[in-house]
Amino acid sequence: MMALIAAEGLDVRFGRQQVLFDVSLKIETGEIVTIVGPNGSGKSTLLRCLIGAQRPTKGRILKAAGLKVGYVPQKLHIDPTLPITARRFLDLPKRVPRGRGAGGAGAGGRGGARGPAARRPVGRAIPAGAAGAGDPGAARRPDAGRAHAGSRPAGGGRLLPEPRAHSGPPGLRGPDGEPRPPCGDERLRPRDLPQRPRLLRGASGRGLGGAGLPRAVRHRDQGDLGALPAPPRPRGPRGASPSPSRGGVMLLDSFLLRAALAGLGVALAAGLLGCFVVWRRMAYFGDATAHASILGVALSLAIGVPVTLGVLLVAGAVALLVFWLTDRSFAADTALGVIAHGALGIGLFAVALAPGPRVNLEGFLFGDVLTVGRADLALIWGAATVAGLLVWRNWGLLLTSTLSPDLARAGGMDPRRGALLLSLLLAGLVAVAIQVVGALLVTALLIIPAAAARGLARTPEGMALAACGIGAGAALGGLGLAVAADAGVGPSTVTVALLAFGLVTAATRLRSG
Repeated sequence: MMALIAAEGLDVRFGRQQVLFDVSLKIETGEIVTIVGPNGSGKSTLLRCLIGAQRPTKGRILKAAGLKVGYVPQKLHIDPTLPITARRFLDLPKRVPRGRGAGGAGAGGRGGARGPAARRPVGRAIPAGAAGAGDPGAARRPDAGRAHAGSRPAGGGRLLPEPRAHSGPPGLRGPDGEPRPPCGDERLRPRDLPQRPRLLRGASGRGLGGAGLPRAVRHRDQGDLGALPAPPRPRGPRGASPSPSRGGVMLLDSFLLRAALAGLGVALAAGLLGCFVVWRRMAYFGDATAHASILGVALSLAIGVPVTLGVLLVAGAVALLVFWLTDRSFAADTALGVIAHGALGIGLFAVALAPGPRVNLEGFLFGDVLTVGRADLALIWGAATVAGLLVWRNWGLLLTSTLSPDLARAGGMDPRRGALLLSLLLAGLVAVAIQVVGALLVTALLIIPAAAARGLARTPEGMALAACGIGAGAALGGLGLAVAADAGVGPSTVTVALLAFGLVTAATRLRSG
């Protein structure tokens, strides 16, 4: 009979640290396997290799066809900015229909038993802590982990280092709002064990054109060449030039309507992606991509391509470069700082040396949504639609990998693919948003609506919808404020969003007492 899961000659190294050396094991149907060893012997690393969360340096892992392996991490920190209930957590990485058990399967047969008997606990595993230099499970733990078992559609095993009993992670709450642990504290009896457990002892010590028309041009060798014609900016109600419709409704000028639609498109996409920026603490990544977009402006002006295309290419290249560096254990904040400010400096230098009229960068830095044309509007809404569809299609991957990359891997997902997708979507958003709010304020449109939505939602999906609503309100309110005060639309939009954040925060504090 083929083993459910087998490892042959596994070696794992973290730099010069040898964590696992020539480890081989097999787990048959019905076996309960406990891995025992002192701190630093590589127990957690071995389990991570078996579920696919850690790639071994050498050796291979064989799994039976259709095998599903459940995994509960030793440590799970849910960021307080991510609203999630116990029921929603147990639905990850895939939603479970209501009425089905939430338990996992023990090392049972591949066929998977049906009915109440299949939901009964079948085993117990007690892995000890690991504190090696390269071992992810390095913290000492005074309590032992337990394995829980339940029904799975097609047999599978659980290798479960469990979080502490009755100590649910921060942010995980039940329907009544009280903290809840992700798993129950089920006690197993000896007769529930299918056979005598087998021990494996470890050895110690191993152990992103068009971004706003320039208002003025200046040549290096000649004086002012005069101001370029710009669309009229309305001054209050008298400047808006409303025209009555057949129903007596006063309509805005077409350019104001285009500005409103452009702001809505960017705000909806920014609200959706901004939630992941807040949950993953990627604000610095948004700033870095936005700063690097100035290099895209310089390149597009130098070679005569649309500005949006140049910004898109540079922002995408920055996202790929940062992803490549961080995937090779390069510090993410250092990589972002070097790339962002280096690209910004090179971009400003290139703009100063560009032949021909010298461009005023104010429209690129702070945005000028009133100059949006029909082609720009189509591009903005096309990009927002694509971003929304991609996020919807990959929602489970993005959310699960945000909570825990190990949980995503255990569910057959690749968290690296989710991180790359999110980085490229943010780069595309910067390319289309630079004309609406500018390179310096695009991060504010990502963060502020999402931060305000946190106090209005109890689930990640609810927070994403609330962030989109707040962002859309800020875009329309900012346009109205800019018309009334004769101010820039980008700064006005951020001002309205900040006001919404303050109101929501104050209301939440008052409601919570």
